[in-house]
Amino acid sequence: MRKLYQATTIMGISTVISIAVGLVRAKFLAVSLGPSGVGILAQAMTFVQSAEVICSLGIGLGITKYVSEMKRAGDIDGIKKTISTSLIMQAGAFMLFFIGVVAGGRPLSQFLFSTDHYAWLLIITSGAILFSIANVSLESAFLGFGRADIFSRARIVYYTAGLALLFLLVGTMGLAGGFFYIILNAVVSFLIVLIFFRRVLKIDITLSLHNLRDGFRGFIGQFHSGKVLSYGAVVLITSSVTWLTVLYIRSILINTAGSDANGFYQVIFALVSYYVPFFTNGLWGYFFPKLSAIGDITNYNLEFNKALRFILIFVPPAIAGVFLMRRILVVCFFSNEFLPSLDIFSAYLVGSFFFVLTCVLGVALLAKNRLKAFFTMVIVQNLAYAAIFTWLVRPMGIGAIGIAYLGMNVLFDLMCYAYQVKRMGLVVTGRNKILFIAGLVMMLGIVMAPVLSPGTAGKALSWGCIAVWLVFALRKRDRILLQAFVRGGRA
Repeated sequence: MRKLYQATTIMGISTVISIAVGLVRAKFLAVSLGPSGVGILAQAMTFVQSAEVICSLGIGLGITKYVSEMKRAGDIDGIKKTISTSLIMQAGAFMLFFIGVVAGGRPLSQFLFSTDHYAWLLIITSGAILFSIANVSLESAFLGFGRADIFSRARIVYYTAGLALLFLLVGTMGLAGGFFYIILNAVVSFLIVLIFFRRVLKIDITLSLHNLRDGFRGFIGQFHSGKVLSYGAVVLITSSVTWLTVLYIRSILINTAGSDANGFYQVIFALVSYYVPFFTNGLWGYFFPKLSAIGDITNYNLEFNKALRFILIFVPPAIAGVFLMRRILVVCFFSNEFLPSLDIFSAYLVGSFFFVLTCVLGVALLAKNRLKAFFTMVIVQNLAYAAIFTWLVRPMGIGAIGIAYLGMNVLFDLMCYAYQVKRMGLVVTGRNKILFIAGLVMMLGIVMAPVLSPGTAGKALSWGCIAVWLVFALRKRDRILLQAFVRGGRA
């Protein structure tokens, strides 16, 4: 378990920087653009992120998995061929997508923003996709090499550079500057990662048609490359469906309740996206490669329960802290104009707990090549998300997002847990079951306390729930690990 803490701590450093930069960025945009402007820019970013997933062809996860295997085998030429071929294939996918955006810019803008006013900005912003997908592929190679330290250092540099770009562009150009920021930030980030890739790993990637021809033959012909493509297909489709679902929900909000509503949604979406990767990055950096190399069920269960225990110890108090400080966080990192977003917090934060569990369960499926099961569950999960939201949005308004988000993650966890118990021999330890129940009860008690007892009494009840959880749910060893992790990850 110590290695999981170390991996999470190393990658957590960059995540902490990401959180700090993200919060500063959120405050700056909130003050500069207001809820409506934030809603528009958030939709543009969601569009770009959705397109990145599609144009990346889902190859990133395969790069991490098989670069790791080829590194152990000492096949440096195979690593170069896999990475360069992936980059060229992704560039080809981007060109097809970009042509479509140029041809359909006006109707696309109308769908996304309920106006065609942003069509030309959307076309310019789409250029960011090419650099972003290349960036992700190189970062995937970092993880495959086991160099989470390089991954983290590169991210720290380009997070900082991106913040300076944001201040300059939005400060001088307003909302239009936000669109230009998206593409320029992608270019700068890619150049920084490329410099780290060539200087630290000392690997030269040659991109040419000759390289593409030879690499593609090997990519198709070799067994491991066939796996990359199968992983790519599954990750491509599932990730695309996930992001397109978010894009659909944002579009419904903008078209029915205005861009302000999307701005309120962005508050909780951003806060969750800031703290959740602090836990999930470590899972991808350590847990996925570790499970991929395990062949027997005994060690599989051992590693799975280590990762699960880690999540069950650290995530509930993090969620509790965000909920208890929600008003302060919204005012400090956004503004008083965004206080209506508080209506989403309760259900959405509990949903984020189940989301982190979906990462543990989903990573396990992918690591053990259960691609069909993973594919089916993610599709069902997102269909449920869209259906629940569509059903509840009229009677509940923006609050429907939290309920739908919670529902879809609970559904995935139930399906995935049942599958792994029945088909893969998963056995969750009694200790982890106790931690799960205790953490869930603690979080539900905290989010319900303001409803049951408003004011000071409700706050006292909330802190009391945390105290009970710390004293009775955690063993002495768990508390020592929690303290060590907070102090620096030396558990």
